[in-house]
Amino acid sequence: MPKETIVLPDHTAHLLEPIVSIVNQYLAADGQFVVFHNGAPVGCTHDVQTLATVLRTARQSRTISTDVCIAVSNGHLDIWTDSGRVSRPVFIVKDSKLGITDEQVADLKSGRLRWDDLFSLGIIENLSVYEEESALIALRPEKITGDHSHCELDPALILGTLASTIPYPDQSPYHKMARPPMTQKNNMIWSRLILRRHEPKATLKFDKS
Repeated sequence: MPKETIVLPDHTAHLLEPIVSIVNQYLAADGQFVVFHNGAPVGCTHDVQTLATVLRTARQSRTISTDVCIAVSNGHLDIWTDSGRVSRPVFIVKDSKLGITDEQVADLKSGRLRWDDLFSLGIIENLSVYEEESALIALRPEKITGDHSHCELDPALILGTLASTIPYPDQSPYHKMARPPMTQKNNMIWSRLILRRHEPKATLKFDKS
């Protein structure tokens, strides 16, 4: 069976080599699913889900960077390693429960366990807006069911960047007044702009004088 391989320029090879070595094992010239890297097609594969699982396992073990985005969209695989992406940490749910133990919580409080260690242990991972499309995130540990893939570190984190800057956003009426001007100051009208390029849009400018 013919194979495809990714060839990287010299200035990025040392950064992406672990990802490329994994992806190249699953590329095939006659594959029916496309693998994208930063929006550009790099090859085809027969098994998107297996490749995505292998990459996510490598991310959890820190074989590849914890900031790499691995998303499956419309049957195709998107790998994002560019800068400027918004991502946030969430608990990983396995077998309907969190991976963190009471002993690890005690180690965190005492300083024997660091924040970065939670990524290496596969307890927490960063999810980007692309990966959240196929993830089911529980608000609290007691709300986890067999369908959930992740859980929020805290329910307040679901509010996002803008709402989190409002004092007591979960019980204050000021979010209704603060949201419009905060939204107007944004230069990017959608956080998922790359995935919504096909939709018509218009930017309005208001005269503040």
